[in-house]
Amino acid sequence: MRGGYKIQWSNRASRDLDGILEYLKTEWGEFTVKEFSRKLDKRLVLIALRPTLYPKAHHSRPTRKSVLIKRITIYYRIIGQRVFVVTLFDNRQNPDKAPK
Repeated sequence: MRGGYKIQWSNRASRDLDGILEYLKTEWGEFTVKEFSRKLDKRLVLIALRPTLYPKAHHSRPTRKSVLIKRITIYYRIIGQRVFVVTLFDNRQNPDKAPK
């Protein structure tokens, strides 16, 4: 991607994504998996192009957040020329568990 930041996934974010995709496939089917994946890909392209577009998760921390869908928020950090995806957080969880 010309001019964009490189996206890097944490182990936690990779596990989160696997769990979300498995749940969607089991409960809602392949079409929903494809729609979710399409939305995620589009959002990651946007984040890679303009990583400061989304707000900081906490005013004094480097982590940023982007609500992908009502139930899932992407938490990420900008590190040099990389965007490090920390987690895909299920918003139904206790908000105190979200990265700061």
